[in-house]
Amino acid sequence: LTAGGSADGLVAWWGPGGSAINAVLVGGPDFDGLRAIAAAGSRVVIAGFYAGSIRLGDQALTSAGGDDAFVAAIDPAGVARVWPIRGDGREEVTALAAIAGGFVAGVSHTAAVQVDAAALPSPPDPMSGAAVVVRPAH
Repeated sequence: LTAGGSADGLVAWWGPGGSAINAVLVGGPDFDGLRAIAAAGSRVVIAGFYAGSIRLGDQALTSAGGDDAFVAAIDPAGVARVWPIRGDGREEVTALAAIAGGFVAGVSHTAAVQVDAAALPSPPDPMSGAAVVVRPAH
């Protein structure tokens, strides 16, 4: 696998004997990366950030401004589902954990933000925007 930009994220699976099963490269042409990973059934849920644009499976994301974030469910075959986190400021997933049937993510944001289908207003103080996102991992 070759990085698409100056930095990308990588999730790899190994079998019980240590043999490599597969790896999924996550990134675009700019500086992108991963912040968190959590097991969710037969998949893992990852959270990361990107600048500019990124392709996650069959979904192309373009940042609305600054760095945007995402949460994605992946398995050894690739990206199964994406929850984009986009806004005019900087968005970041600050925490991620698996829960029964899905995941919970903590999101910080400096301006109005769209988390998947939920619109959140701009915080009164750009340093104080926070949200908790709970979604099924399917």
